[in-house]
Amino acid sequence: MSDVERRSQIELAIDQLTGRGPISRRSFMRGAGRGGLAIGAALSIPSILAACAAPGSSQAAKALEWANWPAYIDIDETIKPAPTKYPSINAFIKKTGIQVHYVEAIQDNADFLGTLRQDLSKGNPTGWDVITPGGWVVERMARLGYLEEIDHSKLPNWTANCADYARGLWFDPTNKYSLWWQGGITGIGYDPNLTGREIKTFDDLLDPAFKERAGGFSNMRDMFGLTLLSLGVKPENATIADVTRAQQKLLAATARQQFRGFY
Repeated sequence: MSDVERRSQIELAIDQLTGRGPISRRSFMRGAGRGGLAIGAALSIPSILAACAAPGSSQAAKALEWANWPAYIDIDETIKPAPTKYPSINAFIKKTGIQVHYVEAIQDNADFLGTLRQDLSKGNPTGWDVITPGGWVVERMARLGYLEEIDHSKLPNWTANCADYARGLWFDPTNKYSLWWQGGITGIGYDPNLTGREIKTFDDLLDPAFKERAGGFSNMRDMFGLTLLSLGVKPENATIADVTRAQQKLLAATARQQFRGFY
């Protein structure tokens, strides 16, 4: 069984567990407590550069329309007004003459996909030329025929310099539709002056002393990845039974209002 087939089976089982079809991560746990999560089997997926299938939009647009997450590009806060605060974009505009309308429009992968899906399913333009969602969104959009293929002949810099670990990932094995934009890891941040001790594990966040003082990501792969690790399960090896155990652990923590919110 391929990774994609395996992931799809797990996600289908999660949908069955919740008694719904595909759902927003924000809505998954809303009935059990504050905040919301959905489920995934990978700890951290890099955001990906992907081109939306919007027929004719690139040629007609006066500027390249790019949707990205907040704080996902270099920012010069000394530059005013705000539209000129991105040095990398300004350098791109100066070099190519192509204008860029850059919008911090993505707050949540599932919610953002939901804003696009109706138009894309009908073959209508979305208004975006470039989007930067998580990897699972790229795989799903490609599978549904929502993305334009990339012309790699126009990407000599990427071809020559992209690291091997950033090529051919599970959601787009031939980089037909996407290029790695950024990658990273999920960790735990805390103020020792407030906690009074070190926080070293996910289970430390579940200490009753921190009730309503801990927060988590709404990102399904981040939150469920950390929970799976706390159960001694590597996320990439998770079974449906493992994910169910992680689900129950998070539901229990949410029911007792351990987490102030999911962001």
